[in-house]
Amino acid sequence: MPGEPIETELALIRRDIQVINDVLYGNGNDRKGLIDQMPDPGDQRQKVLRITTAGRNLWVTLPDPIALIAAVAFDGVDEAEIETTNRVLRDATQRLNNYKKRESKK
Repeated sequence: MPGEPIETELALIRRDIQVINDVLYGNGNDRKGLIDQMPDPGDQRQKVLRITTAGRNLWVTLPDPIALIAAVAFDGVDEAEIETTNRVLRDATQRLNNYKKRESKK
């Protein structure tokens, strides 16, 4: 349905969360005071990461990587062409998802 996240978007969100988690924890940001770790109350094997005030202060100074990528990748491309490309890819993705749903019901 229009407006609802599709499976691929949800998978990307989950992947992004895992990457963020790995980066925050893997770079020693807990030792730097940028994040806090605490046991997950629902699963003691898991850790809950929380950004600290120092982490938030650093976060707001960082450039938006998506904006930078878009600016470089689409520099000089007409906005109408970008919109057309987005529409075609969105529609194609929706048709593929609809096909997948129909085939899985057979």
